[in-house]
Amino acid sequence: MTIIGQLNGFSRKSEILENVTTKQDFKTLLVAGLALFAMFFGAGNLIFPTMIGVQAGSALTPAITGFLCTGVVLPALAIVAAATSQTGVQGATERMGKYFGFTYTLIIFLSTGVLYAIPRVATVSFEMSTKPHFPRTEGLALGVYSVIFFVLVAAFSLNTGKILDRIGTWLTPALLILIAVLVVMALFTLSAKGGQPVAPYDKHPLPNGILQGYFTMDAIASFVFGGIVIATLRNNGFTERGRLFGGTVIVGVIAAALLAIVYLGLANVGARVGDPSFKNGAEALGAAAGQIFGGAGQTVFGLIVILACLTTAVGLVGASAHFFCSIFPKITRPTMVMIHIFIATAFANLGLDAILAVVAPLNVLIYPITIMLTVVCLLDIAIPGHLHWAYRLGSWVAALLAVGDSIRAIPGHEQFAQGIWEQLPLGLIGLGWMLPAFVAMAIGIGIDVTQGRTHMTPEAQKRIQPIEFSEVSLGE
Repeated sequence: MTIIGQLNGFSRKSEILENVTTKQDFKTLLVAGLALFAMFFGAGNLIFPTMIGVQAGSALTPAITGFLCTGVVLPALAIVAAATSQTGVQGATERMGKYFGFTYTLIIFLSTGVLYAIPRVATVSFEMSTKPHFPRTEGLALGVYSVIFFVLVAAFSLNTGKILDRIGTWLTPALLILIAVLVVMALFTLSAKGGQPVAPYDKHPLPNGILQGYFTMDAIASFVFGGIVIATLRNNGFTERGRLFGGTVIVGVIAAALLAIVYLGLANVGARVGDPSFKNGAEALGAAAGQIFGGAGQTVFGLIVILACLTTAVGLVGASAHFFCSIFPKITRPTMVMIHIFIATAFANLGLDAILAVVAPLNVLIYPITIMLTVVCLLDIAIPGHLHWAYRLGSWVAALLAVGDSIRAIPGHEQFAQGIWEQLPLGLIGLGWMLPAFVAMAIGIGIDVTQGRTHMTPEAQKRIQPIEFSEVSLGE
């Protein structure tokens, strides 16, 4: 029986909490939750909510609400979805089809890896910690900084040890304390601007907040980091499948709650800076820290940001290297880590703005698929049996329409297939994929019902091959 089959009916809050039986269990889940938050909280988690506060003005409430939907709620649900497969992302994505699932997984690890997320954390930490001290030699400073940053990432990635416990026990509390101090000081010393919203929040602030939540990439990272969480809990005694699932849910909830609190605080800091001339949220947050703490305080805060981004990079490099080693088994893990380091260093030197502009279409492409995969995984927990066509039809239609949206996200191609998007509900605000994909998912569920997949009769059990799960390996 698959884990989804064993988890049918395992949804009540009391059943989940019953699996936390000792103080040691609670400590394990708390530390894992703090560590998951730290791995999530690296780059976009700083710059995007802050920039929403800067640009949204009087429309801050609907804008940040939309952001929380895709930046907090969706990642929390994705962690639950990832927990339905003990093999992590590959076990979940293969339900969408062997080749489609592999292609999607490959794109996930490229976008959360060397092409975007890993170089992004380096450039964001540079923007907040080092750039203000080298205004005339920014290019050279970024080059030196990125080399030092990724040398440290390589050192941790090649010898990870108990990095997850160290992150959750020491770094995350320190980071949260520093952010809390910054937010509280901003609330008491800086006044909110409350001006008119500027683009893109002057029109449709809620859906634009939703789209901004895409760029944190946390929902995608949930499937990547889900394997790390599962392996950590299993190594700490959460070996029974229902107990492992419940523990993973609690870890996800802890991380999501912390993300929501921090996002709301950073958005309010941005609202008190309120200068739309800032190019990105890193500049705005750095300016706020400088106004509140002065030069010394800004330096200390910059060091904390470096550490936060460093842990995210270590987690991403480790997960990505393990995935690509599974594809290229003849390449050793140390060699694969160094390949990641060299490529990420090169991309980091493009600068933050260039990275955001180049990879934005990629995010627009993969997020609709991620949302559909998450939704169907959650439905599969509640529905007896095992869904099949619901995974495929929903994700395939979402991917087809997301290709068009990704083209429209490329500068100069905003009017691509304009006539089609005008006819789709929510098409002009980047959500045209949603209704067709959910209709396709419903059709898939109908097919699964007619084929007996949702009842698991003896005849259906013979026709349906269950998904087998193997042990999670972090490649250490």
